[in-house]
Amino acid sequence: MVLPNEAAIDVRAVRERPRRLLEALSGLRAAIAPTRFLHDAYRTHGLLVPMEIQPFGVDADRAPRPLRKPGPLRVGFIGQIGRYKGCHILIAATRLVPAGAVSVTVWGDMSRNPDYATSLRRAAWGLDITFAGPLSLQEIDGALRSVDILVVPSLWAENAPLTLLQALASKTPCLVSDQPGMTEFVQDGVNGHVFPTGRPRALAAMLRRLATDRDHLDRLTCRTGYERTSDAPSSRKTRLNHGPMFGTRRMRAGGKVIAASAATVLFFYAVMENAAQRSPH
Repeated sequence: MVLPNEAAIDVRAVRERPRRLLEALSGLRAAIAPTRFLHDAYRTHGLLVPMEIQPFGVDADRAPRPLRKPGPLRVGFIGQIGRYKGCHILIAATRLVPAGAVSVTVWGDMSRNPDYATSLRRAAWGLDITFAGPLSLQEIDGALRSVDILVVPSLWAENAPLTLLQALASKTPCLVSDQPGMTEFVQDGVNGHVFPTGRPRALAAMLRRLATDRDHLDRLTCRTGYERTSDAPSSRKTRLNHGPMFGTRRMRAGGKVIAASAATVLFFYAVMENAAQRSPH
C-alpha cells in the first residue's frame, strides 16, 4: 500500500515514538509509578532507572455511607463516553437483569463522541438508565454517595483511575473488568467484584446477586475503603516522603517534574489533575 507523504510521516513518527520516549525517560535519576502494572510496563519497555511504586492519593468524603434506600440497586458509571470505557457493556448487562432490579445513572459528556452516545441511548431504551451528563470534580463525591455501587467496565488497561479510587475511599464497592491497574485495588468478594472484560452476562450475574442479597452488599460496603496516608500524593496537593532512593526526606511540588537535592523525578500527578479537571474520569 502506498501512503501519501503526510501519512507516511505519521507512520514513521508512531514507529519512532517508543524509542524517543525511552531515550528521554532514560535520562531520569528516578521515577514513580502509581501501580504495579505501570511499573512492569516501564520495565518491559526498557526503562531501567530506579523506580518506586506509590499509589495516587485522593481527596474524598470518607464519612460513613448513608443506609441503602429501599428499591432497586443503584448503579453508577462515571467516565468518558467512549467505547473503550465499556459503558455499552453495563447497558447490555442491565438488559439481562430482571426489570426493576437495578437503576443505572451514567455520568459523562455525551457530546464528545456523538455516534457512540447515540448507540448507548438506543441500547438503553426501555431500561431504568439515566444519562446525567458530566460531573465537575466537586460533584463526584455527591454522585458516589447517591449510588450503591460503581461499575468500571473498561475494555483496555487502566492505570489507577481516580474515580475508582474515590469510590473506594467513599466506601462505595466497585465492579470492575479484569484489567491491570484496577485489579490491584479491587479484591473480588472483598470490596467489590471482578468480571471478565467485555462479558455483560458475567456482570449481569453480579448485579442480580447484589440486587437481591442486601447482606452481601452490606458486607462489601463495610470492607470497602482506600487508606489515607501522608505518603500518597493527592490531586490537589502532593507530598512525597522518600528514603535514600531520592536523596531527600521530603519534596513538595506542583509541576510535572520534581528537582530535588539528589534526584530528578518523573512526575505525572499534575498531568492527572489537569485531565481530571477536563473529564470526570
